[in-house]
Amino acid sequence: MTQPVSLTERDIELCWLECELQGATAPRQIAGLQAAYALAKQFAYNRRPETVTSADLLALEAKLAGLIEPDYATYRVGPAVFLAGSEAVPAYEIEERLKAWAAEFADDRSNSPLVRYEQYEYAHPRGDGNGRNGFCTWSIDVFWATGQWPTELPPPIFGPGCTSVRDQNYYEGVFGA
Repeated sequence: MTQPVSLTERDIELCWLECELQGATAPRQIAGLQAAYALAKQFAYNRRPETVTSADLLALEAKLAGLIEPDYATYRVGPAVFLAGSEAVPAYEIEERLKAWAAEFADDRSNSPLVRYEQYEYAHPRGDGNGRNGFCTWSIDVFWATGQWPTELPPPIFGPGCTSVRDQNYYEGVFGA
């Protein structure tokens, strides 16, 4: 039986902070992330990782995307360039990259949540809402890895001075992973 899970004041604050970081502060965008974050938390608390399939994760990712940015719920068709100038995977690779991400998330828990977060963000599957969706799936992953729902935002992975090594050190310092 599914147990109800509520967002805490800190969860709501994190949703607001994530929206601010993403420049998504319209009331519908904040409400959309809060609804998606509640769904992600419900999923994490009521499912055991070993029972979740890659198909379950792909379906969840799509539901989250629809809540976060309904107008961008389908995969992007053009390129995506990040602020630091690097590019996301080409649009024709999105579906395969997401399948690989979901398979690793479901079946191979050997990488850290940060690695899977980077994989998702570099796939950048949607025209908008990817950072917020990544925040939701990263939170599930952290919960399953540590038994604690996150009380901080994921570390930055894009922009000047952001490297995987720096982010991994940050992650290890915060989560001891």
